[in-house]
Amino acid sequence: MVFDREGRPVIYYVTSRSWKPGPESGLHEWYVARWTGTEWRFNSILTSDNNYDMGSLYLEEPNLWRIIGPSGRGPQAFNPGGEVEVWKSHDQGESWQKERVLTGSRLVNHTHVRRPVNAHPDFYAFWADGHARRPSESRLYFTDKTGSNVWRLPFRMSTDFARPEKIPLPKTAHRA
Repeated sequence: MVFDREGRPVIYYVTSRSWKPGPESGLHEWYVARWTGTEWRFNSILTSDNNYDMGSLYLEEPNLWRIIGPSGRGPQAFNPGGEVEVWKSHDQGESWQKERVLTGSRLVNHTHVRRPVNAHPDFYAFWADGHARRPSESRLYFTDKTGSNVWRLPFRMSTDFARPEKIPLPKTAHRA
């Protein structure tokens, strides 16, 4: 949940037929609900295949909202995560368009995209990757406000500080 400039709540949530992941629960619908001051407005964003497919909502301007989350398909269907994508709304969540794909790994699922508190434009969202069906290595990623750059933190560090690796965006990164 976040609040708009007037202090009214905007809630981003995922629904399905069941709490269980997997095909028997069907697709999971992403929604935003916002209080206009007189009524609640509910708008569908997209569907995904797991109840843990969730990202973060940013209200950047009155008419520019952004969601960064694992809305794209991952290598293990009906498991948490997938490709991290950026979605935009220019009408306070009434309609949404995919702006870009941030990850291009077909080997691991990217998941748990989070918004840092008081996010800096150069550290706007962070998440982890990993295999959804077995223990695996996991790496941490972050992106800037526009989603134009993605960095991966080193898997092993021999000092207190290390420079993150800038990773190339997939060729399908720019969609809008």
